Amino acid sequence: MKRYLYRPDTKGSIRIDKFLHEKLSNFGYSREGVKGLIERGQVFLNKSKVIKPSIKVSDKDLIEVFICESNDIKPVEGNLKVVYEDKYLAVIDKPKGLVTHPAPSCKDITLVNYLINRFPQIKDLDSERPGIVHRLDKDTTGLMVIALQKKVQDILKNLFSKREVKKSYLAIVIGILEKKQGELKFFMDRDHRSKTKMRVYKNEGRESITRYKVIYEFKDYNLSLIEAEILTGRTHQIRVHFSHIGHPVLGDQLYSKGKLVENKIISALAKRQMLHAWKISFKHPISKKELKFISKVPKDFFRLLLYLSKKRPMVVGVTGGVGCGKSMVAKLLAKDNVPYWSADRAVESLYKRGNSGYEMIKRSFGLEFVDEERGVVNKKKLFMKMSQDKNFRQEVEHIIHPLVFEDMMEFISKNKTKNMVILEVPLLAEAGWDKAPNRSIFDIIVGVFCSDNIRIKRLENIRGWSKMQVLEVDKWQLPQKEKLKHCDIIIDNSYLLENTKAKVATLHKILRKIRLKRLLRRIGELDKSNILDKNQLLPI
Repeated sequence: MKRYLYRPDTKGSIRIDKFLHEKLSNFGYSREGVKGLIERGQVFLNKSKVIKPSIKVSDKDLIEVFICESNDIKPVEGNLKVVYEDKYLAVIDKPKGLVTHPAPSCKDITLVNYLINRFPQIKDLDSERPGIVHRLDKDTTGLMVIALQKKVQDILKNLFSKREVKKSYLAIVIGILEKKQGELKFFMDRDHRSKTKMRVYKNEGRESITRYKVIYEFKDYNLSLIEAEILTGRTHQIRVHFSHIGHPVLGDQLYSKGKLVENKIISALAKRQMLHAWKISFKHPISKKELKFISKVPKDFFRLLLYLSKKRPMVVGVTGGVGCGKSMVAKLLAKDNVPYWSADRAVESLYKRGNSGYEMIKRSFGLEFVDEERGVVNKKKLFMKMSQDKNFRQEVEHIIHPLVFEDMMEFISKNKTKNMVILEVPLLAEAGWDKAPNRSIFDIIVGVFCSDNIRIKRLENIRGWSKMQVLEVDKWQLPQKEKLKHCDIIIDNSYLLENTKAKVATLHKILRKIRLKRLLRRIGELDKSNILDKNQLLPI
């Protein structure tokens, strides 16, 4: 990029864009081209960046202009996604983090470097922006039209200026919009207080028009997915428009006006402005055939939509008879930091002084079943009484089951952002949670089976129970056959541990497939707009 110095030799003052047009005409710059140099930060007046083409200059001023020569732009090999190509033009899908063309403020590799490598014939079309007829911001992804011939470049620029190219974007914006569709029409110009920003003015700048409609509302997260069609191509137009009406684009650090998203996961997923050039259509400059292209959202945008689409995690219930090994199976399923909840552990907590279970047992039965010195319910004594008296057992269950259910629902809510939770519920069937309306809580119920002889031996060896105790406890639980009757999947844990581990590993794969199908159902409303690439689900 070369530096050129100019000092006006005219009497009085003159607009800087008019002066530079006269000086740079030999380089092929029109008045509009000079304005482009100013907008891209390539013009300086007395060492300060020029932000308005209408500023007046005189013979006392020194003007610096940085112009990129075609020989300065080096071809760079890169993974350029070409959507369409003929000898006249190409349509590419720009990734995030890539500046469109060289500028004094950008020392990084740009899209133009990749384009010259992929289409060497464009190098001499334009000294600074060969093949470029419109641009996308660095962190905006999506479709761009590239000219491969000088004549075509001029025609395409004219199509854009005459608003004959239809461009639609997808954006995730902060907040729920009051109007679900509408048109935003404002005057826009450079922000006088910031060299990098644009802003809306009452009667200053150029008219800018954006039409939009809301595609989906994520009310739990106070976010909206919108489609925006720009009828004018002003710098940062969509970002400025939605920021101006109080709904900045998620992840936009420049125009967010301090509106932050408290959810740390969303903030981590939205590391850039969530704006994607989704559709573009225009008449081919030579054949006049109508061309239409669509770009599904990239992986980071897609992952964010999946996260926002989750109403709650996939809930897997694990149940089975006493001594069948359901705890072991539940813990194997909960590997890799999958949240795990146990009804037995919940009861343990509820039975401590100050918690609802302790207080309700004490209120219902006096001090008979509480150990005030230790501050806990005497579970052994309570258990013996429940084993001997069916009516008493039912009374205790009537007290405790709703409390356990409440604890379970609170656990699911606390882990609503997780992909899956494992709930170990020994009395799932006895409590009636395998039936409507509570059955809808569980996406999958896994039943763990173990033959009675092996189950009794395990309880004798591990817990020191006699066969008589096992049979007594079995009496006030449903038989294994009944407990497993309404389970979706049954794992036989009658054999060696390695055998059970292999079965659980297979179950993991099954649950993964079910979870993916479930996610697809949940984002069905989004995909009516044809924005998602289902193949991107595979690595999730």
